[in-house]
Amino acid sequence: MPLLHRKAFIRQRPPADLRPDEEVFLCKITHEVFRSYDEFFERTILCNSLVWSCALTGRAGLTYLEAVESERRAKQSLQSFAPSLLVPLLHLAAQSRRCRLTELCEDVYAFVKDRFFPGETVDVTGRNGARHVCEILQVHSPHSSANGAPAANGHAKAADGDTIVISDSDDESKAFQSPTAQVNGSVGQRSF
Repeated sequence: MPLLHRKAFIRQRPPADLRPDEEVFLCKITHEVFRSYDEFFERTILCNSLVWSCALTGRAGLTYLEAVESERRAKQSLQSFAPSLLVPLLHLAAQSRRCRLTELCEDVYAFVKDRFFPGETVDVTGRNGARHVCEILQVHSPHSSANGAPAANGHAKAADGDTIVISDSDDESKAFQSPTAQVNGSVGQRSF
């Protein structure tokens, strides 16, 4: 529901003593019923004023219908967001001490841009130039002593026969060695 002066807007309920044959004024924008023309007119003017803001994005200076549309687009955008990134990014945002949204976004992006998360889908280009869509099963730090050891998340063996390991370590001997195969490739794309 759009915010009015950055506070929750609550629509008026129809009067409890409304008779079925009573003539009323319907505000088509908010779907509210008014008995008096003055109340209806005030609500119509309010809905067309630039005092509304989107509850999801924080965009201000909108009309009621623009705020509703902004919320619809934001919800649609959230539906297309990768579920595997949702929890890690929300965790990072919660840990940030930034007050401004742009600074928060910059902090989260700077941390995430060179990292991968389990469940994330990435495009991998192999040595032969072939591109493959792969899912990240495990993430190992190049400085971790657990490289080569079975993973705690239960993905120690390849599910489909081949395992592609992308190493960001400069020292190949420290890179995690897959039980079946290793392709040192580069990540082509990540969808944000």
